[in-house]
Amino acid sequence: MSKKPAMKLTEWTGIVNTATGRTEAVVDIGLIDIEKQVRTQLGDLSDLKRSLQDIGQKNAVTVIEKPDGRYLLIAGERRIRALTELGVATAKVQFETNTDPEHLRRIQVSENNDREDLTAYDEAMGVIEDIEKYGFQGACRIWNRSEGWISKRQTVGEYGAPVVELMRAGLCSDLEVLGSMNQILKLNQREFNAFADRLRANDVLSRAEVRNKVSALKEWKRNAADLAKQASAAKKAEAKGSKAAAAVNAEPAEEAAAATEGAATTQSPKKGAGQQNKPVSPVRASAALKGLREELVTWGETNGTQMAGIQLRMAQVGIEPSEGEWMMWNGFLDIIAPMLEVLGSSRSQAYLKRLALELEKEGGAKNHWEKRHPVIEGDEKAGRVMLTPMPENWTF
Repeated sequence: MSKKPAMKLTEWTGIVNTATGRTEAVVDIGLIDIEKQVRTQLGDLSDLKRSLQDIGQKNAVTVIEKPDGRYLLIAGERRIRALTELGVATAKVQFETNTDPEHLRRIQVSENNDREDLTAYDEAMGVIEDIEKYGFQGACRIWNRSEGWISKRQTVGEYGAPVVELMRAGLCSDLEVLGSMNQILKLNQREFNAFADRLRANDVLSRAEVRNKVSALKEWKRNAADLAKQASAAKKAEAKGSKAAAAVNAEPAEEAAAATEGAATTQSPKKGAGQQNKPVSPVRASAALKGLREELVTWGETNGTQMAGIQLRMAQVGIEPSEGEWMMWNGFLDIIAPMLEVLGSSRSQAYLKRLALELEKEGGAKNHWEKRHPVIEGDEKAGRVMLTPMPENWTF
């Protein structure tokens, strides 16, 4: 009885794989056709080639017979490529008889997952392709993964091309980081490019870092939109701030005069004065301190108005977020740094730490400010409560 022509076996082994029920044989590598596989990047084949040289091909590749007498590779492309590069003419194969497309795809996926880890890019592209061909649940069966795992890789199909390219190039495989990078790309190209350049320089981006950048960019965008809508209100606030600044620079009030007088009386006597300065009474000293504190409250409102004005102007001219943050950061430092210098290092750190805790407790700076300086109801002329009485038993 003649040999079946379609097989074209170089050597028939007659071995049956007891685990799968598949028949094994040795065939000419030239008869094996390789179509698109799950894996698109084969990686370095050096170790595999050394192993094949030392001990030979121990694991058969999986093929199906084609009507034209050739064979279609289902799984094992790296081994076929390595054997070809070594100049080996034949390969050990096992024949798969179940030609259902979804079944064959499961074999491919299982082969790559079990033997050689797929790149994040190949994994995602494979999942997307399988969802298109076999549906979402079919992809879950093929990859033997949860719906959440499949869904996360399906989302890669919505990524912008620059993000997918970072993934394809193997610069980042963390889907959490890549998802945030995709949001950054949509929000600001310049910020995305900065992160992408870091990845190209072999830097590692943390999930927290990119998440925080997404939040900052969204906040920036919200602020810009709000400020644009509230331009009229901001101008009124700015005008009010200018009046407040003018009032501060005008002739000192009675308390401010007391402060100046108090400061003068505590200075050392001038040379040749021949007399000691009179001590300041506790009442006048208290009035002086009260006046200085009220000035700080006014300046606090003025500084806030000026910062709002800077934000408004940046929104109007379309300043980039990175440049805008630099402007705001330096404005913040210019306001606070001189005060921190006076307070000294230890007290400054303690104040900043307590401020962070109080802002969190009060639900933000606005609530914190309003609680300490509420508007006096029913008396428009009185304005705000300038000085909050010290709570009983208050300690720092």
